[in-house]
Order: sequence, then C-alpha cells, then structure tokens
Amino acid sequence: MPSTFSGLETALRALHAQQRALETVDHNIANANTEGYSRQRAIMAATEPYTVPALNREDSVAQLGTGVEVTEIHRYTSDYLNAQMRAELPRGQRWETIESAYKQIEVIFNEPSDSGISAALGRFWQSWSDATGMPDDLGARTAVTEAASNLAFSIRDADSRLRDIQSDMDLQVRQNVARINDIAVQIAALNDPISKVQAFGDQPNDLRDKRDMLLDELSKIVDINYYENSDGTMTVDIGGHALVMGNDYGQLLVQPDPTNSMRSKVVWADGQTPLVVHGVPLAGPMSAANGELVGGTLGGAIYTRDVVVNDQLAKLDNIASSLIDAVNQLHAGGFGLPDDSAGSPATPRPGSALAGTPTLTTPPVSGVVVDNSLYPAALGIGAGHYSVQVSDASGTWRFRLLDSQGQAVQINAVAGGGMTDDWQALPSGTFDTGRGFAIQFSGTPTASGEVASFDYNNFFKGSSAHDIDVSDWVRNNRENVAMAASGDAAGDGSVALAISRLRTKPLLNGFPIDGYYNSVVTDLGLASKQASAMVTNSQNLVEHLQTRKDEVSAVNLDEETVSLIQYQKAYQGAARVMTAIDDMLDRLINNTGRVGL
Repeated sequence: MPSTFSGLETALRALHAQQRALETVDHNIANANTEGYSRQRAIMAATEPYTVPALNREDSVAQLGTGVEVTEIHRYTSDYLNAQMRAELPRGQRWETIESAYKQIEVIFNEPSDSGISAALGRFWQSWSDATGMPDDLGARTAVTEAASNLAFSIRDADSRLRDIQSDMDLQVRQNVARINDIAVQIAALNDPISKVQAFGDQPNDLRDKRDMLLDELSKIVDINYYENSDGTMTVDIGGHALVMGNDYGQLLVQPDPTNSMRSKVVWADGQTPLVVHGVPLAGPMSAANGELVGGTLGGAIYTRDVVVNDQLAKLDNIASSLIDAVNQLHAGGFGLPDDSAGSPATPRPGSALAGTPTLTTPPVSGVVVDNSLYPAALGIGAGHYSVQVSDASGTWRFRLLDSQGQAVQINAVAGGGMTDDWQALPSGTFDTGRGFAIQFSGTPTASGEVASFDYNNFFKGSSAHDIDVSDWVRNNRENVAMAASGDAAGDGSVALAISRLRTKPLLNGFPIDGYYNSVVTDLGLASKQASAMVTNSQNLVEHLQTRKDEVSAVNLDEETVSLIQYQKAYQGAARVMTAIDDMLDRLINNTGRVGL
C-alpha cells in the first residue's frame, strides 16, 4: 500500500507544478509588449499512478494517482504562418524601396509646375518665337540665351539628382550586404545554445524567438530558403548557397564594378562567385526582364539603381541630345549680328590647348599664335572669324582644319598657301579658321594632336543631359546668336522661326520633344502608382498574416489573468491539502497511544 507520506509527495508535486505554471504566466505578462515574443504555456500531465500492473503487485483496489508534473514549456507558434510571412516580406520590401525611389524621382521632375523642365521648354521655344519679330534686337538674343541657360540647368540638375539616387541605392546595397553578414553571424551564434538546450530535453523558447526575429529581418532584405535540422539548428541559404549551416556561416562581399563606378556587385567571400537569387546573379547590371524576380530591400535597391534610374537617365539624355542636335543644326547655318567684336576672341572648349598663346605639348609646335586683329573681309564665310598665324622654318609639321564633325574642310590662306582640305606643310602665314573651327597639326611620322579648338557655330554645347549648356561662343557674345539665314541680312529672323517651329516637329520616337517629355512624366506617374498599389497589396497581406500569427503567438493579458487566477487557486488548494495531511500525521505520530491525555 502507499506510504503514509505519499499524500505529502502528491501535494508537493502539485505545488511545484502550479508554481512553474505561475512563473510561466508571469513571464508572458512581462513580455506582453516584447517584439517577436511567442507566448508560452506550462503543459501538465499526471504522474505515474500506483501501482503499476505486475504479477507481484500489492493487493489493492484500482490504481492510486500520485500527482502532477510539468512535462514541457510549450511555445505557441506556427511554422506555416512563419513561412508564408517570410515569402511575402521580400516582395513587400522590394516594392517599398522602388516606390520610395519613384516618389523621389517625381519630386525631381516636379511636374506639373512653373519650375519644371516642361515649363523651361515652353519658355525656351517662346523666346525664339518672340525673337522672330525683332531679329536685330540684342535684348531678344539675351532672352533666348537666358531661357536656354535655364532649360539646360534644369536638365543638368535633374540628371545630377537622378545620379544621386543611383549613388544612394548603391550605398543601400552595401548596407544591406553588411546587415546580411551580421545576421548570419547572429543566427549561427544562436544555433549553438539552441542545440545544446534541446539535447538536454529542454525547450529553448526564448532563443528560438530571437532566431525567428533574425529570420524575419533577413527575409526583408533578400529572398531566403531555410529549414530546421533535427538537432534544433537552422540552415539558411540564398539562391542555393549556404549562408548559415549549424555553427558555421558564410559572408558576402561588395566589389566595385569596373564597368560602372556607380554600381557595386555582390559576391560570396569564399569563392568570389556572384550572389544568385532566383537565377539572377547580382554581380552585374540588373535588367528589367529578370529584376522582378529579386525581392527584399537588396533586390529593390539594385533594381532601382540599374533599371528605374537608368531608364530615366536614358530618357533625359534622349531629350537633351535631340534638343542639342536639332537646334545646333539650324543655328550652325545661320548668322548673327554683323561682326563688330574683332577684339573678342572665342573661348576654347574644355580640353583645348588654347590658353592665351596656344601650344602643343606633344609634339611641340613653335610659332603658333592667335592674332585677333586679322579678319579678312573677302573670305565671305560669315561674321566672327578667328585667325591662327603659324610659322615654322623647318616645314616638318603639317596642319588641316576640322569642322564640328571632325571632318577636314577647305582652308582659306591669306598668305603663304592655297586652299586645301587635306594635310598641308606649315608655311609661314596667317590662316582664317572660319567660325570657330579647329586647327589640327601633325608631325613626322605619326605624332598628331589638336592645337587649338573653338566653340563651333553652335548654340548648345555638350551631347547629353549631363553636360548640356549654352555654348561659350553664344554666352560670351550674344551677337553670335544666329537668327538670319544670310550674312548682314537686316530684319531676317528665318532661323529663329525655324528653331521655334522645332517645338512641333516629331524628333523623338515620333513625338516632339515636349510631347516626348510629357510621355516620360506620364509613364513615371503610372509606374509610381503601380508601385504604390503593389505596396498596399503587400501590406494588406502582411497585416493579415500578422493578425493570424498574433492569434497563435501573441500574449493576451485577459487570458493570462484568467490563467493566473486558475493556477493561484490550484496552488492554494495544494497547500491546504499539504496542511491537512500534516495535521493528520501530527495526530498520528504525536498523539497515538496516549489515551485519556
């Protein structure tokens, strides 16, 4: 039969079990507002009854219970919901990154407004249209120049700000890679104690909560695959390459792309192999076709850098180059006001060897000077010629004249030579360059170089949105703004009229420049709206999944209060049972046999 003291042991087990349950409730309440905490519950089970079935068991009626024990501290979580959440988080974070970039680009273009490129284009075309009626007025030329300067600045500023976004996205790539490496170290560090605790048959619940939070954060950065091993450790890989395996972890590196200083590539540190996500290597420029496969803030940053911003830069370059080519083509054939500025030489383009007295460092050329006083009237090429005087007794150097396309043109020799469009030995004499051409010298046998180059008779300089500007030829001398179709034609504004009519000519993909820019802004707005819609959809799904996770894992204070009272009452009951048994034993031990006392 059971021992006399078995009742005390049963009550003691009850006290221990209810106390452990109360401590678990206390832990839940303490972490009710802790991010990532999963509620826990003490799971109780009846201990082995007395006696066990056997041939030699004591003769007694039925089995007698021996009390209760806590078999485990259960952690309430759902692996299924966690997997769904970690599949959706990278998609949502990718779209949030792209949406943020689109909104920033919209602010850069600032359309519609009075300070955007569209308004600057309108003022530019209108200035040419206004000048048509007063082609001989210097004020009209000044208005055209200022409108063009403002337009060029708006385009350059937009280009610069877009490149700033590219730089910011590349920095974000570096930061994301650094955080991935940090998380990998932390997950590997948690795998070790989790496996040891589990090996002893205990539940490392709080450690698992920390690891799950790291997995959630990692899935926000990049798409991951993961699974838990039988020993409790977690294996994590990205694109089939192990990031964490037990206590070991891999690391990523960010390397500069030699083909583009604005772009970094992501490779694995162990073998310098590219990081691949869903078959997309992140070691080169991402394309629009495969960029949608890569999620997370890392994928969103790379997609924004390589696709979104590059697309806007290319469209801005199309606008700038088309504007430059179309305006310069008409302007180069026109004439400005009659030349009365013989003392004002043209300014050389950047990189020109002309600086006061031009010299050529390799190979050296002697006796090359600019003479601003020589403007032969009989040449008939147009106003604003500049002359180069050359002298070389040896005759071993040759020269020719190049136009704005780098093609050789005929040279009008005032003295010492004839007319040629080919290489010519250097005689002493003065040669008129025409309206800002380039003199190219060549030595024997192969050395050659450009000695002095001027702004050609172009209105704009540069070739893209990055360097578009009003040419120094025009900026430094407003009389050089060409409005007439022939020299010294008073009242002729035909060139100005032709340039103003470019506003309606289909110069870009069948659209006028203004129409093309409007389509760019429209497409930008549609893309931004789509990104916002994708962000909203993803947020709704994440919120739904989070609600379902909270139903399973979150701490409910009302529920914990009920459990607290329940375990408290059970503890008090066990204590009273122990007190009653103690009184019984006291009577039995201390008072049995003392009759009449």
